[in-house]
Amino acid sequence: MRRTKPLLAVLAMLLAGMCQASAQTPDLAGVLAGDRWLYDITDEITGDQKYTTSVVVVDVSDKEVVTRVSTRGIERPRQAVFDRDWNLIDDEIWKFAPSDGGGIRMPLEVGKEWRFNNNGRNLLNGVTYRTSGQSKVTARETVTTGAGTFETFKIESTKRHVNTKDATKSATVKSTLWYAPTVNRWVRKIYKLEREGRVRESHTEELSDYSRKP
Repeated sequence: MRRTKPLLAVLAMLLAGMCQASAQTPDLAGVLAGDRWLYDITDEITGDQKYTTSVVVVDVSDKEVVTRVSTRGIERPRQAVFDRDWNLIDDEIWKFAPSDGGGIRMPLEVGKEWRFNNNGRNLLNGVTYRTSGQSKVTARETVTTGAGTFETFKIESTKRHVNTKDATKSATVKSTLWYAPTVNRWVRKIYKLEREGRVRESHTEELSDYSRKP
């Protein structure tokens, strides 16, 4: 009996730690074929809603999540391939090695930061870029969208793209995403592209609906 009490105390501590970790980290392993997220895209410069995009998982492996991206008004959907941390690898327009660095890095906790580097090639015109960037989890925030109210991790990222054939041609991308573990993806994302000291593009993705395969 004297040995049982310390053992039970240790087990209780381990279970508490597991519960806390599961509450704070995304259940990315739970992503399944058939999971779907619907986003409304708004132009932050004009305030106009540009379009609505759906992202549907079609296949999952140990290393990749393959999705079909459909945009209302565009007849042909695209295939977008991500790694298991939602970093983009290939979307039929851009191909990145190893990835674009725009995803997450588990376990997520406020204050965590990381750096990344990659090479990107535009599959339509052959232009190649070298990218360096960094991301940081800056807060835990409650976010409400058309799909509901979610507890999220706020992740801020900055990337610098440099044309590999002409270093004078560069661009900076600043993005902020709010990642909801219960959704297994972000519920809001702000993207801003700056070139030659001017904002060339700025838009927001906001989750309006989602469904997860049971």
